[in-house]
Order: sequence, then C-alpha cells, then structure tokens
Amino acid sequence: MHVSQRQAEIVALMAQGLADKEIARRLGLSHGTVRTHIDRLFRDYGWHSRTEAVAAWLEERDRTLSHTPEPGDARWSVLTSNVPNVGDFRLSKTQS
Repeated sequence: MHVSQRQAEIVALMAQGLADKEIARRLGLSHGTVRTHIDRLFRDYGWHSRTEAVAAWLEERDRTLSHTPEPGDARWSVLTSNVPNVGDFRLSKTQS
C-alpha cells in the first residue's frame, strides 16, 4: 500500500474510530478535504467501507511492523501510532 503521509494519517485516525469531522479537526483540514482523501483511497484500493479500509490498513501496519523501516521513512511514525492491534478487534479510540 503506497499512500501519502496525509492519507496515512487519515486512515490511522479512521482506525482509531474517529469520524470524518473529528479527523478534519485533528489535522486542521476541512471536512471536504478529508472526504476527498478518503474517497480517493476507496477508489484507488477498491474499498467499499470504512471497515474494509481499516482492516486493510491494520494488515499493512502489521506487515510493515515486521520489517525494519528505512531511515527517515515519515510513514513509519503513522504506522506505529496509537492504533489498536489486529488481535484486539476493537477499533475504538485508545487512551495514551
């Protein structure tokens, strides 16, 4: 999965259970910009639901975590953000 830094941030926040408007507030974006990113991700990857998108994201995160990141890979911090583990099957917000 090759996504931009912003798209990675958005999907990571979706995985935490945030709604589009909350994602927009957290990232300082308009709701329309967040929807555009999500719509583009759905189109590019053939996803049909947020659940499908989050499941694919978590699989990618777990696959990526099993590899050593390249130095300076900006996506690494997003992949290792406070997102629940696949085994938890809970997609609600976690507390840090």
